[in-house]
Amino acid sequence: MNVKLTKGLAAAAVSAAMMLGAAVPALAVTLPNDNGYYLNKTYNGVSDGTVSETLKFNVANYKVTDAKSGVTAENMPSVGIDDVSATSGQDNKVKLTLPTYTSAGYYYYKVTEKSGDTAGVTYNDNTYFLKVTVSYANRAAKVDSVSLWDADPTVTTTTEDHKVAGFANTYKSGTLEVKKVIAGNLAQDDEEFKIKVTFTSTKPVGSVVAYKVNGEDKTIATNAWTKSDDGTYTASADITVKGGSTVDFSNVPDGVKYNVDETDSGDGYTASYDDSKTGTLNANDTKDDKDATTTVTNTKESKVDTGVLLNNAPYIAILGGAAVVAIYFVNKRRHSDMD
Repeated sequence: MNVKLTKGLAAAAVSAAMMLGAAVPALAVTLPNDNGYYLNKTYNGVSDGTVSETLKFNVANYKVTDAKSGVTAENMPSVGIDDVSATSGQDNKVKLTLPTYTSAGYYYYKVTEKSGDTAGVTYNDNTYFLKVTVSYANRAAKVDSVSLWDADPTVTTTTEDHKVAGFANTYKSGTLEVKKVIAGNLAQDDEEFKIKVTFTSTKPVGSVVAYKVNGEDKTIATNAWTKSDDGTYTASADITVKGGSTVDFSNVPDGVKYNVDETDSGDGYTASYDDSKTGTLNANDTKDDKDATTTVTNTKESKVDTGVLLNNAPYIAILGGAAVVAIYFVNKRRHSDMD
């Protein structure tokens, strides 16, 4: 084959490969959905349920390179990031609003999440970097790719493995187990007792607490929490239980306090509590574990007479006295007859 032809074909192949490479987005974060670009927002951590909240973000101009003269970090177009209603365990998308660019170049932005205050959530306080690659063709600038980095991409030592699709918060919740035990010789299994379980949080709650009583599923909704004058949030559940039963309250956010009180101890019963009657739920790292357990015991008993001597003593005493009297009269009569 002609050497010049071979070189020409090779050059054409290289050129085509470059063109195809330029057409491929730099990262999966460039999702062509709704004609926009999206970042992924997820939640890590062990929980017995989900949390929902509204997340907000900050984005600031950082740097620009290879743009036309006069374009600086201060005057380059700004990117917007929409608030998002996010739920743990779901695929949450954070939409970027890109500006109109008039110059080719590499545009860099700093992205941070505004720290929220939802109970059980630890917020990501890292700084991320958004890189927007803009090319110029047919007398117009167009966005080629958008990528998110967890390290500064303008630093020469930053490698491609620092590209990320999004960032995550951590949500932790656990389960409170409430047990009912009855004791005493007069206690009966079919008697019912009423208990109030109260939860208190220093932060707003975005979690639905679930529990089951007598086979019926119940919940404490997020709008059931009321804010007190001291700034705390409180919600409660009234349950009716029998001896030997257990009620599990799941998806209680980590750090929430609880208190268990019996409001109706039944006829003749005395209620007692263990040392875990009140406490703070500290969610562990094992799913479906009981993170806190407390037991309410109801006792009903009375003193029962036992033993033959104890039960018949009065009657025996009477019979004994009668026998003495009878013997006395018999002896007296015998002496009279002898006289």
